[in-house]
This record gives sequence, structure tokens and C-alpha cells, in this order.
Amino acid sequence: MKNIEKKLVMYALFFSVIASLISNLVLKGSIKKSIIFLALYFFVYGGIISMESSRKKCGKTGKIRAIFHGIFNSVIISITYFLVGSSSKLKTSLNTLGQNSTNMVSPQVGKIVGNQSFIKFGIFSIIIFIANLFITKYIYTKSIKHNCSLCSADIMANLKKYNDYLEKSETLED
Repeated sequence: MKNIEKKLVMYALFFSVIASLISNLVLKGSIKKSIIFLALYFFVYGGIISMESSRKKCGKTGKIRAIFHGIFNSVIISITYFLVGSSSKLKTSLNTLGQNSTNMVSPQVGKIVGNQSFIKFGIFSIIIFIANLFITKYIYTKSIKHNCSLCSADIMANLKKYNDYLEKSETLED
């Protein structure tokens, strides 16, 4: 795995865990507030990833493309959170797991696993991380592809500079 891919995985993991922590433990119980928070949070995250990837690769930043990537990232994460958060099967599974885990081997482990907000935090962290990881890699590659490609005007400007340099060097040789 390349060094940049390791950094992207770490960024995606860090931001996903922080987002899941805030949405499940701070904004607990409110799906609307959590979705609004996640949309804003991952809008900023997607824009930063888009701008920084192309800036580091070729020194250019596409602000409009970064806004588009931020919107794309926030929509995908918000839809994922909504689908998982409103799943009735997941809610019943969490309730069943929380009730059955109090009689585990250790009472301390039973208290941790029996805490439904902790289980929900873990599940949402994993799901948001997986979705965010794929989106982050997509944004990274698309931003570099579109922002670092040369248009015909850039190619002509570079050729003109090169031709001027060659003409200057030919006059110096004569």
C-alpha cells in the first residue's frame, strides 16, 4: 500500500470515528440533527480532500470541483446514515444484543456490550468508515485527474516558453 493510501485510510478512519462519536453519543436519538451534522461535517471533509490532493500533486486547486466533491461526500454519507439509522431490523438486533449481553462471562464486559449507545457507536463507525473510505479514494483520484490535467491553452503556453528558450539558446550559440 502506498504511503498516500495509508494516509487516506487514516484520515477516513479518524473523521468517521469522530463523526460517529458526535452523532451517536452527543446528538443521541435525533436522526435529523445527526444527518444535518454529518452533511456539514463531510461536506467540509470532502472539499478539503479534493483541494489538498490536487494541490499536493500539481499545485492547482479546483474550488468548484471541491464544492461538488463536498456535496457528493455529504449526500452519500447522509444517505448511508439514514438507511442504517432507520433500519428496524438493526434496532431490534441492537435491543436483543443489549439484553442478552448482560449475562456474559464478565460483568464489566456485559456492561460495555450491553450499552446500546456503545454498540450503535461501533456499528455506525464501521459503516461510515467503509463508505467514507471508498468516497475518499474516489475524490482523491478524480480531483487529481481533473485538476492536474493540462488543457490545450496550458500546453500551448508551455510550448511557447520552450520555443522561446530554444530560440534564445540558438542566438547565444551563433
